Amino acid sequence: MTPLRHTLVSILTVTTAIALVAAVARSGPQFSDAYGRAFDAWIAKHRPTTAIAAVRHQGQTVFLKGHRADPRAPSLIGSMSKPITGVCIATLIRDGKLTFTTPLRDALAGYFRRHGAPADRRLETVTVEQLLTHRSGLLGNDEGDPMQDIWRRGAAQGTAHIASLEPLLAEHFRHPLAYAPGSHSSYTNTGFVVLSAIIEEASGKPHESYCREAVFAPLGIASARLHPDWAQFSGARGWIIAAADYLVFLDVFDPKNPFLGDGVKAWIAAGETRWDPNYRGQFDGLGIPTTIFPNGWRVLHSGILNFKGKGPHGQPIEAVIHSHAYREPTGVSAFHAMTPAEADSPALGELDEALRRVHDRLLKQ
Repeated sequence: MTPLRHTLVSILTVTTAIALVAAVARSGPQFSDAYGRAFDAWIAKHRPTTAIAAVRHQGQTVFLKGHRADPRAPSLIGSMSKPITGVCIATLIRDGKLTFTTPLRDALAGYFRRHGAPADRRLETVTVEQLLTHRSGLLGNDEGDPMQDIWRRGAAQGTAHIASLEPLLAEHFRHPLAYAPGSHSSYTNTGFVVLSAIIEEASGKPHESYCREAVFAPLGIASARLHPDWAQFSGARGWIIAAADYLVFLDVFDPKNPFLGDGVKAWIAAGETRWDPNYRGQFDGLGIPTTIFPNGWRVLHSGILNFKGKGPHGQPIEAVIHSHAYREPTGVSAFHAMTPAEADSPALGELDEALRRVHDRLLKQ
């Protein structure tokens, strides 16, 4: 994005934020009613099995509604778990227990003592920041990453509830890297399983326990946890959280929020040109696509799960969700989730557009 476009966007988003604050104050309950009408019209058109939508602005939930689902209950979020893992890692860096450039030979030293060196010794040089930004050299999701098959096998065998990371990594680390570390961007679930293991080694606690204590407790969030049937997904896809709470979590990506610490925020701010000094646009930050504007950051992530299997007692279980969430520099954030989960369906995008149009109409009042 050019500097001029950055400036124009900044002017627009600051103006939008001021106007939205005034509009919310004027409209009161009508603000939520307008979202509700848009949500109901979308339901009537697409007839999803279930759906949840939430909107937050300047620290308040201004809309929350569900269709055949309790919008206040924890929801599966799929790959929207990755920013949670990224922020957990950031707390360890903020607190001096890791650095962004710590290599795996140090970050997983205990693991390698117990299991031996990986088949591809280049893996030992992969850094924390390369894992966070999908530049580790691991096979990507679209390149035959074996983690998907490992997870499906666990679901079929009734072991999807087991949160143990080391067996997953021991199996995966028998495969060679697809690329030299740092040389190529390829979106991968496995990188965030590795980051989950790093959290455990650096903190001395189970990944879930540490993230709940270090991230969610300080933010006042009680709904977040690994899904008890699908803990094998760990920090890549395994978290469940209430919709409104996820938007509270996204507020840590406000540059004015002190939670991440100055060093981590400086790392994010430098991310746009970290790999290419001439690049301008969206980039991978703390496990979440990020865009830098003069007045703040836009962050967004989506998730999709389509898993079925059996639990430890043979009962049928499923992990099915299509989800999306974002936070704008204005402080507006939104969460949408639905079932069924179809990767090529335009439905979730249409819900996002419908709710955004509520903002547009509100600004014209």
